[in-house]
Amino acid sequence: MIEPNNNTSLVDLPTDILGCIFPYLEPTEFLNLCSTSKALATLSLDSSYWRYITRSTYRIPNQPLLRTDGARWKTLYQRLQTESRVYTWGSAAHSGRGGLGHANNPGYGDTIPRYASRYGIGWPTEMFGVEKLDPIVDLQCGGWSTTVLTSKGDLYSTGMLDGQHRPQFVNSSQRGVHPTLELLRFLEVQPEGQHRIPMTTIAQFSSGRSHVLGLSDTGTIWFWRNIAVPALEVRFLNTDMPQGDNSAVSGDRADDVRVTRVVAGWASSSAYVTRKGIVVWSERAHISAPEDPDVWTVDDAIVPDTYYQRPRRKARETSAEEEALGKRVGEVVNHIVLEGYVVFLTDLGKVFTVRHESAESLRQGIVELAGFGPSEGKPKMTELQGSFRSFAVFNTEGDVVIGDRDLLDRAWERAFVPNSRSEAILPVRPPALQNQGVISLAFGDWHRLALTRQGRIMSFGQEPSSCGCLGLGSSSEGGLLRGVWYTQVEWTPEGDSQQQWRQVWFSPEQREWLRYMANGGIDQEAGRASIRGFLQHPATHLQVADSIEKNGSDWDLHPDLDDDTQPWGRSEPAYLVLSIAAAGWHCGALVLANQKKIRKMYHAHAGFLPPFNGFEQPPTSTALSDANTGVLSSVWDWTSSWKNWLSAWWMGGSQAEQGPPKSSTMEDQQQGHEHSYYHSSKPWNLLRRDLPDAAKHEVFFPAVSSDDVEEQT
Repeated sequence: MIEPNNNTSLVDLPTDILGCIFPYLEPTEFLNLCSTSKALATLSLDSSYWRYITRSTYRIPNQPLLRTDGARWKTLYQRLQTESRVYTWGSAAHSGRGGLGHANNPGYGDTIPRYASRYGIGWPTEMFGVEKLDPIVDLQCGGWSTTVLTSKGDLYSTGMLDGQHRPQFVNSSQRGVHPTLELLRFLEVQPEGQHRIPMTTIAQFSSGRSHVLGLSDTGTIWFWRNIAVPALEVRFLNTDMPQGDNSAVSGDRADDVRVTRVVAGWASSSAYVTRKGIVVWSERAHISAPEDPDVWTVDDAIVPDTYYQRPRRKARETSAEEEALGKRVGEVVNHIVLEGYVVFLTDLGKVFTVRHESAESLRQGIVELAGFGPSEGKPKMTELQGSFRSFAVFNTEGDVVIGDRDLLDRAWERAFVPNSRSEAILPVRPPALQNQGVISLAFGDWHRLALTRQGRIMSFGQEPSSCGCLGLGSSSEGGLLRGVWYTQVEWTPEGDSQQQWRQVWFSPEQREWLRYMANGGIDQEAGRASIRGFLQHPATHLQVADSIEKNGSDWDLHPDLDDDTQPWGRSEPAYLVLSIAAAGWHCGALVLANQKKIRKMYHAHAGFLPPFNGFEQPPTSTALSDANTGVLSSVWDWTSSWKNWLSAWWMGGSQAEQGPPKSSTMEDQQQGHEHSYYHSSKPWNLLRRDLPDAAKHEVFFPAVSSDDVEEQT
């Protein structure tokens, strides 16, 4: 018999044993413990502990979040409580800006962004009222709405869930639009102050085109189709489910049957049920019982060959059939519901699809999609995301592959239509997204967003009716200078559509700089003539856009703006994007806004910004043809006073070194010497060596004269 060693201390235990103990400690207890010895101090940034405590506290969805080191997770835990923000942009026409959460009721005063137009909001704008809620940990966009999840498990939505059926509300002037976030309620309202019950505490949710699904801590599925109407509990008609709380059932038992996620689609819904598979149902296929008015019983069906579960620990396959299925298909790790199709990814890195429009199409079986494997030498695909008619598959090493509804149609026809002559369509590998650290993609009707590990958003696509869904600025904010071509109906990127991805900017300083450049730059007359010139030459237009992109991006990564207290180094953005969402004609982003760095950025840049207090004018065909982007009189007021200084700075003259001129409208200009480190990098005008040859001989940005302003006003 081995005698116990009474001299063994905590620090003598293996790290894997300590890793099992640490999760039982609160953060303050954990840090206090780590401060008791040098050996434990080395574990104060233990990644497994901070990842666990962050996800369990804030209900962060299971997705890659930038770097996964302990310092990153620790700071994320600390910052989510105070720095979580939601930004939205895009169409205003379909939901009166209600779907963006920017209050458009006159009673809300000046909460409407001054750069908003009747077409939409082309710049990321903070959602109204978020600061009053618990920290936001997830957001998703519906066709006419935006919905967010708080760390306490509450869902809030703004806009309309179903824009095709506008119900009557007390405030009829809103036509069914909720301009600010409203709590999604349940039929049985809990007394104020009572602790949330697990059955109505949402652990995960999904927004479809016109509805929202929520999965509670107990595994209950909830359904909303109207912000003002309480949720309905979803029950399956054809799939047997255990009664009561099934959230804590062990994943190792053969009888483990529980809902692990819900996914809302275009006009259908789904849930993944362990040991059963992907369960799908249509919004129209349900049964209402008078005795249970708050229950929604759906006529569900299961996608074939999706029930397989990989054996855990020492368990073995239960049958040869299951073993064969595990080798041929594998275990489903993620799935999405598109228009007419379910697409799913397995742990083998394979991608499959099935048409779910009818029970007959489901019985036909699943089809493996070719061409979605990794590049040579890269690991298997591990992530699947998509909505409406587009989807993407990618891995942790930078491979991104995109497919669409046409690809799915061809694959289905080739598999099940006799004598089909359809040629296979291969997925697209956008060169601009390969090896860029993409961790998430979001798809609207005509646009796409990509999120990188660095917390940056890249935007691509079209903007129907100039709605602003790309987030690159509207016509008078310089969207044209970012490689976007405006017409009276829509605006689209010029050139190769697979290469022109542009970074979405958040800071007001970048917006004002871009607007300043679009509204004249240094020499207004020369700018007017030059923009007319490069609009006739698409290649030059793109070169101009590339120069704008190079000089206007990453201002917040300047070394002088870094916070030395951040443990991960000197490259953290002021606006760190955690997740993205898109649907219809609008977008959203969950952002950690580093207020200290944002203030530094403001003080560093504000002295160089001319005051601009005007409102945006909607673009017109006449204005576009004249290279006139709707600048108001306030632009002319400051142009003359700033022209000499900016001209000297452009040429590297000594006047620029003296700092910005004094202005009573901006108090931060009173300490112009604090901004001197930017004089050398010259972010406020394009460096001449970066300009295309066709534009080097003159300042090429559009402008208007005072006469033009008088005509507009």
